[in-house]
Amino acid sequence: MQNLIKQTMYKNYILDLGGVLVDVDLGLLSSGLEKAGFTKEKQLAHKETLIRWATDYERGAISTQQLFDRLQPFCNPQTTRQMLLHIWNSVILTSTPERLQLVKSLASHSRVFLLSNTNEAHWEYIRRHVFPACGFKAEELFERIFLSYEMGAIKPETEIYRMVLEATGIQPADTLFIDDNKNNLQAASLLGIHTRHTLSLSAPDIL
Repeated sequence: MQNLIKQTMYKNYILDLGGVLVDVDLGLLSSGLEKAGFTKEKQLAHKETLIRWATDYERGAISTQQLFDRLQPFCNPQTTRQMLLHIWNSVILTSTPERLQLVKSLASHSRVFLLSNTNEAHWEYIRRHVFPACGFKAEELFERIFLSYEMGAIKPETEIYRMVLEATGIQPADTLFIDDNKNNLQAASLLGIHTRHTLSLSAPDIL
């Protein structure tokens, strides 16, 4: 592993979270809400509204409680905030020790940052449960952690990449950004950042 890491050609790495380091299944949110009384027919009828709420939450424009207050009327009366939190976090699956060890090894030779479109509930769940289950803490894997809900911006908006570059002082030409969303990669490349698409981080992705 260490010999492989030494072959890396970039000084800096910006890594996405969901789909790269942590497996997710967004379909579980729909099925969970359906079990709580928010039928798929109603979800489809309010699709644009649900997407807007999720985006606002990832941007930090609304709080966890405000999101659940909006979802609650569509669910059964007995659906509690804790139940909604469980449903919301059900989309977060697992990571692997191998993936996170790769990040830690990479950080011994390069500067490594996390940049994620995420929200407070998902990040707290990953930080408290997913990473520790693999034997790691988020703080030991990344030099800095950039989360959309704290930054007030989301990928693929150009501003979020500029914010990372300015905050870290890294140069785009020396940086590789790895993401599972090709739209996010295209936006970063416009600033001169090297990009790579992956659905699960592995050693070849960092070379």
